[in-house]
Amino acid sequence: MNPAQAHKPIGKLSLACLLLAAHSQWSWADGAPTALRAELLGSAQRWSDKNRTDIARQKLDKLLAMEPDSPEGLAFLGDLALRENKLDEARKILATLQTRQPLHPATRELEQLVQIYTLQREKLARMRLMARAGRTADAAVLALELFPAGPPRYGALGQEIARITGRGAKGSPQVAQTPALTRPLLDTRSTATKAAAKTAPTSSSASARAPITPAALALALRPEVVTAQQAESALQPAPLAPAAPEVPATPEAAPASASALAAARADSLRAQADGELKAERLSPALRLLEQALQETPDDAWLRYDLARLYARLQLPEQARSVSDEGVARAPADTDMRYAHALLLASLDDDAAALADLQRIPVAERSAGMQALEQRLNVALRAQASNTLLQSARQKRSEGRYGEALGLFQQARQNALASVQAGSPSTADAQDALERDIRAIEARRQAWVEVGQETLEKNSTEGLGSLRGWERPVVAWLPWGYDGNLFIHADQVQLDAGSYAGGDAFAQPGTELITRGLAQRADGVNVGLGYVGEDLRWDLGETGVGFAVRNWVGGLRYGGDIGNVAYSAELSRRPLTGTLLSYAGTQDPQTGAVWGGVVATGVGGRVSTELGPFSTSASASLAMLTGLNVADNSRLKWRLAADRDVWRSAEQTVNIGVALSGLQHDKDLSGYTWGHGGYYSPQRNVTLAFPVEWSGHTGPLRWLVKASVSASSSSSNATDYYPGDAAMQQRAGNPRYDASSSTGTGWSVSGAAEYQVTPHLAIGGRLEHEVSDYYTPLNLLFYARYAFDPVRQTTVQRPRPVQAYSQF
Repeated sequence: MNPAQAHKPIGKLSLACLLLAAHSQWSWADGAPTALRAELLGSAQRWSDKNRTDIARQKLDKLLAMEPDSPEGLAFLGDLALRENKLDEARKILATLQTRQPLHPATRELEQLVQIYTLQREKLARMRLMARAGRTADAAVLALELFPAGPPRYGALGQEIARITGRGAKGSPQVAQTPALTRPLLDTRSTATKAAAKTAPTSSSASARAPITPAALALALRPEVVTAQQAESALQPAPLAPAAPEVPATPEAAPASASALAAARADSLRAQADGELKAERLSPALRLLEQALQETPDDAWLRYDLARLYARLQLPEQARSVSDEGVARAPADTDMRYAHALLLASLDDDAAALADLQRIPVAERSAGMQALEQRLNVALRAQASNTLLQSARQKRSEGRYGEALGLFQQARQNALASVQAGSPSTADAQDALERDIRAIEARRQAWVEVGQETLEKNSTEGLGSLRGWERPVVAWLPWGYDGNLFIHADQVQLDAGSYAGGDAFAQPGTELITRGLAQRADGVNVGLGYVGEDLRWDLGETGVGFAVRNWVGGLRYGGDIGNVAYSAELSRRPLTGTLLSYAGTQDPQTGAVWGGVVATGVGGRVSTELGPFSTSASASLAMLTGLNVADNSRLKWRLAADRDVWRSAEQTVNIGVALSGLQHDKDLSGYTWGHGGYYSPQRNVTLAFPVEWSGHTGPLRWLVKASVSASSSSSNATDYYPGDAAMQQRAGNPRYDASSSTGTGWSVSGAAEYQVTPHLAIGGRLEHEVSDYYTPLNLLFYARYAFDPVRQTTVQRPRPVQAYSQF
C-alpha cells in the first residue's frame, strides 16, 4: 500500500466478485440462469457501493424471488441490514439461513458479522479509525482480533479487512501477508506499540510507515479527547530510512486524510451514542451526536438522528434548526432533502415535508421516498377532509344547511380520492359521513301521510262517553333546508251515545224531554303551517260541520343557550275530551248551542342534562273559553327527570319520574248550560313513574311506554248554570257538590313502524289508560309515502301521524 493510498477512505469489496469466486466451490440451485444471478448480484453490489441500498435491495429481492434459499443472496441482504443499523432485520435473515443452510459458509460468516456489529461494534469503529489515520499495523491487530480466521467472504467488510491485514478472504486469491502479523509478538509492550514497532509490509505496493506516536495512539483509542493540533501531528509520519521509493504527496492528500479522520471520529462518536440510547441515557447521547455532527456536518443521516433526538426530548425548534441547517448547506443533496422531509413528517408538518420531497428529481426518488410521498399525500387529504368536516359541522350547527351539505360532499370526494390512491378507508368514518349527508338531504324530502285513529272512552252515555274516529291526511313540502310546510285536512266523527236521562243536561227541564237523544257530530279540521328547527307556526279551523267552529293556531320559538334548551309558545287549541268540549252541542228545547271550548294562552319549557339525567320544566297559563260557556283559567306545570338505564347500538331502556300540577279557577266539567264538559279540577297533583323501551332492527322500529301514577284532586261546589244568574235562580239554585279524591292509575302505549320500501312505511299505535274515573282507549293505523327523490334517513323510532286537533 503506497502512502497516497493510506490517506484515502477504505473502499468496499465488490461482493459480486466474491460471490462469483465462491461459485467455484458451491454450486447454485437449479432455477434462473447463472449469468442472470451473477448480473443481479453484481448490480446489487454496484448500487451498494453508491450507498443506494434501496436499489441494491430491489436487485436482491429479484434474486431471492427466483432463489428463495440462496445463501449468497441472503448473506448479502444481511450485510446490507447491518450497514443500515437494522439489527433486528439482520437477525431474522440469520435465523432463516440457520434454518435453511446451517452448514453453509455464508451462514457462519453472517453469524460472525452480527456478533461484531452488536457486541464488538466499538472495536470495529476503532479499527476503522486507525486505518483511516494511516496506522494500518495497529488496525491489523484489531482486525485479527475480530476475524482470527481471516476476512469474511461476503459483504463490503471483507475487502476492508483484507486490505488492512494483507490477507485474502477464505477461498479467494491470497495477497502478501504482513510479516508483523505472521510471527509471534514476544515483547511486553502494549499490543498497539508492538504492532507499530514491526516492519512495514514487504509487498512491492507498500512502503514503510512511521512507528505510532503518542498522539496517533490517543487518536485511535480516544478520539474524543484529542485536540486539532494533535490530530494534525498524528497524520505526519516520522522520518525513516527509505525502504522503498517514496511517492510524492499530492495536494489532495492532506484534505482527504482530514476528511477520513473526521468521518472516523464521527463513526466512533455515533457508535458511543448508540450505546447511550440503548441504555436510555438521552443527554449523553445528545452530546455525542452533537460532537459527531461537528466532525461531519454534511452527513444527512447523522443530522437526522440528532434532530430526532431533539424532538424526542420535546425540543422541536432545535430539531428543525438542525435539519434546516443541513438543507441550507447542501440544498441539492438527495439524502439531505429526504432526511429533512422525514423529520418534518415526524413533526406533523406534512405539507412542508411533501414540498421537500417534490424538490428531489423524480428520477432520483427511491422506493422509500415514493412511499413517503404517497403517505404524505394521503395524510394531507385526510387533514383537508377533517378541516372540511369541522367547517361543515359548524355550518350545520348554525343552521346553514346548504353550505354544510356542500362541504360534506367535498369531504366525501376527498375520501373517495384517497381510497383510489390506495389509502386505507375506515368504514365507520365513511358511514358517519354518509349519514351526515343524508340527514341534511332529508330536510328537502316531500311526503304525505294518512291515518285512521279510533277513539273510545266509556263514561255516562250521552254526556261523558266518546267514541268515534279521526282520519288525518297531511302533505309535507320542504322549505329549503330549514323546515317543512304542511297542509292538514282531517275528517272527524264523534259519538257520545244516547242521553238516558237522570243527569242534568243543557238548560233547566231539558232532561225531561230528551231521553234517547243521540249525541253525534261530523266535521273536518283544516290547517296550514310550518315546522322548522327553531320556529313552528300554524293557522287553521277545527269543527267545520260541528255545532261550534273555532279558529286555532300557534307560534312557537326555541333554541339553546349553552347546554340549556328552551322554547316559548303562544297558542289557541281545542279541548277534545268530550263531544261537548270539542264539537259543542244544541239544547233540544230551545235550539241554543253551547260548548266548543278552546284554550288560549302562553307556555314555555326548558331542559338540560344534569349528569346522566335529562331534566325538564314546563308551564303554561291559558284562558278557557267556549260558546255560551263560562270563562275559566288554567295553570299547568310539570317537572321531570329521566335517564337511560340500558343502551345498545339498537335498543334503549329509559326510566323517569314526573311531578305535575293542574289548577282551574272553576270546575266546569258538567254538561249543563254554561259548563264545558272538560276535566277541570280546581287543584290536582300527580306523581308518575314512566318507563320506555325503544329500538330498531332492519326496517322495524318500535316504542313501548308504561307508567304508574298516584294523584290527588279537589274542587269546590259549582253552580249548575254558571254565567247565567237568572237561569240558576229559576232552576232553584242547584249546585254540583264539592269533591275531593285520591287515586292511582296506570297507562300503557305501544307503537311500531315498518319500512316496506324506500318510499313506503306503515305503522300502528295503541294507547290505553286506566284510572278511577275513565279508561280511554285509542288505536291508530297509519302510512307514510315519500316522493322521489327519496332523501329521508331511516328514523330510529316510529313516527305516527298526528291529528291536527292534537297539534
